[in-house]
Amino acid sequence: ALLAKAGVLIGRVDAKYMGVTVVGDSEIDLKFGVGAAYQIDKRWALTAELERYRFKAFDGRVNGDMLSLGVRASF
Repeated sequence: ALLAKAGVLIGRVDAKYMGVTVVGDSEIDLKFGVGAAYQIDKRWALTAELERYRFKAFDGRVNGDMLSLGVRASF
């Protein structure tokens, strides 16, 4: 099975120097992703998802990517 998702990200980015926050920025922006699931049997499935977080910070744009691999059990 294939999936797609979109949502809202509420995030904060901090720049630190020697453990002290020297500047920070927060933003509300979009996140989106795609994924797939492979059904092994009625109960078990393998999953993979790739998500991208787009975040405006410090007068630029920061992109964060996350790859998730998992196993799903249905009860």
